[in-house]
Amino acid sequence: MSIQNIMNVCFAICITLLIYQNNELNKEIDSNQNMSNLIIDRIGMDINAEGDFWTINERLASYGVKVVELGYEIDEVKTGLAITKGDVDVLVASALGEYD
Repeated sequence: MSIQNIMNVCFAICITLLIYQNNELNKEIDSNQNMSNLIIDRIGMDINAEGDFWTINERLASYGVKVVELGYEIDEVKTGLAITKGDVDVLVASALGEYD
């Protein structure tokens, strides 16, 4: 067996081991990426349009702002309904001849 054959076999073994190590590292990266996604989902972090992370407290605060905004809208609708009810009462009373 010549020295060239021995060097080729050693070179082939090294290349094979490097390919195997690369595949194992890629699997580990994928596993860590999946784990980080699970952690992000578990603690309630979300990525907004700017790429920043929202923590669960920031998300709850934003929901609170939305609830308050909807509360104001509900109050406006109730006021509008009260005015409409008053107008209907006036119309009914005038139709029945009870309105002065």
